[in-house]
Amino acid sequence: MKRSTERFLTTHTGSLPRPDDLIRTMFAKQEGVPAYVVFHDATLRQIAVERPATLAAVGSISGIGENKLRKYGQQVLDALAE
Repeated sequence: MKRSTERFLTTHTGSLPRPDDLIRTMFAKQEGVPAYVVFHDATLRQIAVERPATLAAVGSISGIGENKLRKYGQQVLDALAE
């Protein structure tokens, strides 16, 4: 994760949340693609700040369309709940 993203997350959430590189890397390994293909930093920042609690809220995040919501939505919610 870029230092600027890490500073942003720490400043806006108090600590690095679970949905940062952990989620992106986990999904990327499952899909066999580079991590940046799964979620961009801006999407991760929005997840960290908004901490969505429903699939509809995850789907409203910029960078998460129907396909990513279907593939990763519930896993994002599960990671946020931990």
